[in-house]
Amino acid sequence: MKNKLITIVILLNYFVYPQSNSAFEIEFRGNVYFNNQKDSLNSTKHYGNWNDEIKERFLTPEKQIVLIKNDSIIIEEFPKKDNPSERMFIRNKEKNDRLDLNSGKKIKWNNPYITAKYRNLKNYKRIPDEDKTILKGKCEAWVSESKNGWNKIWISKKRLDNAQLEYTDLIINGFLVLKRTKHINGDRNIDFEAESIRKIENPNFKNILEKHLKIDIKTKYLPIKQNIGLSEKPIKIGKRIDNYAFRDVFKNDLIKLYDITKQKKYTIVEFWGTWCVPCLLANEKIKELKQAYEDKLSIFSINAYDRNINKLKKMIEKKQMNWTHGYSTEKLLKVFNRKDTFPRLVILNNENEVLFIGNPQVDLDKIKTVLNK
Repeated sequence: MKNKLITIVILLNYFVYPQSNSAFEIEFRGNVYFNNQKDSLNSTKHYGNWNDEIKERFLTPEKQIVLIKNDSIIIEEFPKKDNPSERMFIRNKEKNDRLDLNSGKKIKWNNPYITAKYRNLKNYKRIPDEDKTILKGKCEAWVSESKNGWNKIWISKKRLDNAQLEYTDLIINGFLVLKRTKHINGDRNIDFEAESIRKIENPNFKNILEKHLKIDIKTKYLPIKQNIGLSEKPIKIGKRIDNYAFRDVFKNDLIKLYDITKQKKYTIVEFWGTWCVPCLLANEKIKELKQAYEDKLSIFSINAYDRNINKLKKMIEKKQMNWTHGYSTEKLLKVFNRKDTFPRLVILNNENEVLFIGNPQVDLDKIKTVLNK
């Protein structure tokens, strides 16, 4: 009898969240599924040519860590449960921010489920037959529909004390949402359910942000003295370029461009970043070119706007980018990629003339035409 009493007391306390004095970390697990075979087949056609890593980036993270404190929420998204987080969503009152943790840049947050319709429980319909127990507490099921699809939530029966924050996926009318399922018309269902929740003492959101936005790669992008005096004009097809120096990603040394271009008839110079999904897609095409033209083609990838050296190196190794790698600088970007478009591919011959400028993701046939000469 004593053990049962302790269990009841724990459960009663478990769903009381004094928002004014406490903060909580909730871990959600994600899943993607389809209502019917037609939707599944349509999605397969769209994503079928992508590798698993790219699909995960476009579909849904496997895990979310949510921190709730006072009237602020931070959400970290993980594409795989053991990988570093890649995106962070910050909700404060009526403001939404979204950060790419690879580049440190704010990116557009276009989410139809942040609309006012989904933030008010009066716009939901109660579906008691779908109530379920989550984390040992009974949660009520509700659904709301719109032209975008439908949004289904399971809310705990306890209200967050003094909660002024509205956030469709996590808090609605002061109630904590422990599960949500969204259906996007003509596509997929995205499902998240809380797997754990714990109280945290004195969380410092500023420290959390600083930890994720720490830059240890910054010195690699600084100017290189060997490039002083060399041209800053953008490259042009048919023009010869200078012998620029680049910092090597894997060695504490400089790479001179002419040392690479003299090795074979052609050299591909690619500008990319781990934060750039099209770059990761294009990587497969560059590997295809390397294999097809190995006897006459060198490849040189230049990294831009990354933030973490180890993450960059791990991505290069994971993607099997078995060629030379360097870091960009502001001057090198002005010369090779003034419009700041990614991925960027340049073809040089062994006389250091520019033969082609374009995008490896969409210009593969044109690139092969140049290399076949």
